[in-house]
Amino acid sequence: MEGFRRAEEISSSLKEWLPSAGAQDLKNLFLNMDIGMRYLHSRGFYIESFDPSKVEILNNSSEQIRYTSIEKLSNDEAYNREIIRENIYRFALLQIGIYTNCTDYINPSVVKSDFDSFCSFIPQQDVPYYRGVIERGANVYFSDYVAEMEKRNMESLSTDGVPPLGQGRQYVKGTGINKSLESLNSDVNGEIYVKEKMSNAAFISLLVIPTAVAVFGVIFAIIAWITSFK
Repeated sequence: MEGFRRAEEISSSLKEWLPSAGAQDLKNLFLNMDIGMRYLHSRGFYIESFDPSKVEILNNSSEQIRYTSIEKLSNDEAYNREIIRENIYRFALLQIGIYTNCTDYINPSVVKSDFDSFCSFIPQQDVPYYRGVIERGANVYFSDYVAEMEKRNMESLSTDGVPPLGQGRQYVKGTGINKSLESLNSDVNGEIYVKEKMSNAAFISLLVIPTAVAVFGVIFAIIAWITSFK
């Protein structure tokens, strides 16, 4: 299924766009790719391929992402949960592949069995997220993790004066995660994908809500794991 296209849009593939991206561009890219993935999941679709040649960057903006290879979820909620988990896992692998500049030949089994070898390429504040998804199969959206870490950074700033991870201010300024995710979904992704086709899909809020509750439990567990080493 193809996303909505407007004549004035300028698009390039993720593969074409990456060579010119900086470190903060990648952070924003991954956040907005995750938000786009959530949007599709919440409307009964999943991403069939994360191949960088099948993901489009619109108008040279890391906030405008279009997945061109998407399929409908089924009527089986248990199956859908596993598909969504697999999407989150495959997206995490893609991110690690981009950080290590090996998207064309990254091996999932090698990443899982030797994850520590990849840690030096990943922003240190995000390592626990990728470890949780890759090693333990955590069903956590990247944007949920970023939002929770940003919240904790800001709470620490209000009490101690300095964000503990050294990146609190950058997250707040660079990602705009304080914006409502629903607003981002509606304002950006609502224009990228065909609304008529989305409205015909089975809306899976009954699946998304319990998943979200479980997600935050996993997020707290990951963050507790971090703090246990301090």
